[in-house]
Amino acid sequence: IHSHIQKSKTMAPQEQKQDQIDVVVNRPHNAFVNNGISLVNLAGTELEKLKETDDERAGYHAFPPACLALLKTLSGNNRCIDCAGFEPEWASIRFGAMLCLQCSGRHRKLGVNISPVRSTTLDSWTLVEILSMLEGGNTQLKQFFHRHKLCENNNNSNNNN
Repeated sequence: IHSHIQKSKTMAPQEQKQDQIDVVVNRPHNAFVNNGISLVNLAGTELEKLKETDDERAGYHAFPPACLALLKTLSGNNRCIDCAGFEPEWASIRFGAMLCLQCSGRHRKLGVNISPVRSTTLDSWTLVEILSMLEGGNTQLKQFFHRHKLCENNNNSNNNN
C-alpha cells in the first residue's frame, strides 16, 4: 500500500484516477471502499461523464473500468450464467447476464435479433446498455426465470440453465 501511495504522488491527475480504478478492480469483489475510494462513486463519475459526451461519439463507449468492476461484484456475475464457467467476460445485453466465451458463441449463433452479446472488454457500449448491465446480474436473472417457471428444471435451484 505504501508503494502505491508514493507512486500516486508522482502521477498526473488522470493517471491517479486510473490507478485508483486499477486498485479497486484488482481487489476482492467484496471490498467496496478502501482509503476513501468507493467503487460505486467511481462508477457514478464515469457514467456522468458518459452522459455529458454521449452525443459526441454516436453514443458508443468502451465499458468504463469502475463500472466493469462494479458489474463483476453483482451476485452471480463471477460465473457464466449458462455453464457456470469462471470469470465470464461476455454479456447478454438483453438479459443483463454474464457469459463465458464459449456460451457467448452459442448465443451469437442464435442471431443478434434474439440474443445480442458483447465483450465487456473489446466492444463498444451505449450508456443505456451499460446501465442495463448494472441493473441486471446473473443471480437476479436466474431468480426471475425460476420464479416465472421459465427454466427446464424448476425443482433444482442450483440448475445452471
